[in-house]
Amino acid sequence: MKNFNLLVAIGLISISGCNKETEVVQVPTTTSERLDQNNSRSEASRESRTKNLERMNEANTFAQKLTYAQAYTDAFDHQLLVNKKNAVTEYFRNVGENLKAFKDLDDVKATSEKTEALNLFALAVSLKGNKSSSMLSLIHDALKKAEPLAKGLIGLADLTDYEEEVLIYQEEAKLMLNLRYNINAAMALVSLSDEKKLRHLSSIFKGKKGSLNTVQQQRVNSYLLDSISARDFMRSAGIQAKLDKSIRKPLSKIKVDETFKQNMQTLLFN
Repeated sequence: MKNFNLLVAIGLISISGCNKETEVVQVPTTTSERLDQNNSRSEASRESRTKNLERMNEANTFAQKLTYAQAYTDAFDHQLLVNKKNAVTEYFRNVGENLKAFKDLDDVKATSEKTEALNLFALAVSLKGNKSSSMLSLIHDALKKAEPLAKGLIGLADLTDYEEEVLIYQEEAKLMLNLRYNINAAMALVSLSDEKKLRHLSSIFKGKKGSLNTVQQQRVNSYLLDSISARDFMRSAGIQAKLDKSIRKPLSKIKVDETFKQNMQTLLFN
């Protein structure tokens, strides 16, 4: 029960009177100017990632860690446009730093109490978006090719540089998707349950006491949909997706209204 006790604790127009003044933005026209602008944006996004990663590592609660992890992952936007391979390398290098606290990947459980586990949970949940340039989409693109590559149906020449890089970290990528599946489900569970009945989950992901308002209801459905999405992708790519019993069992006993019923059934029974 000790491990359980820590599982769950989440332009340029100025108006003065009737006069409007529009500031003219100079668009870079030369290669040198464009390179300078790209370098400036790259440096700014790198500084943002460094700062938010440090804050995530220092944060004491999962909620705080998730806020900084999301800001960290969002700050890859420019990097994912200019150098996807380097973005992938950086993300999984930081995943690897937290994995050093475990003997092997199988030791990373949704019930782990380690600070490094909470960092991994936050980094996994922060993988969002269906954009072609999101970190999540890059991981999906690569893992779809893992089985054909293993069977000799395609070769390295058929992979992009970032897909090859993801597959170097293939096991870590699978772990992060499975954590995304589990932790989103755990956050939904805590939000929908009586906290007194989930003491073994209440020290990481904080639940909401009382009824949920519209925004909170939509947030819970977002957790459920992200969990379902992670599971469904893993299944489609031939990757084992396993929902921890400490999350599945109480989820299956919750009585929910129509707001969540369909997504809950899809998560548990499809």
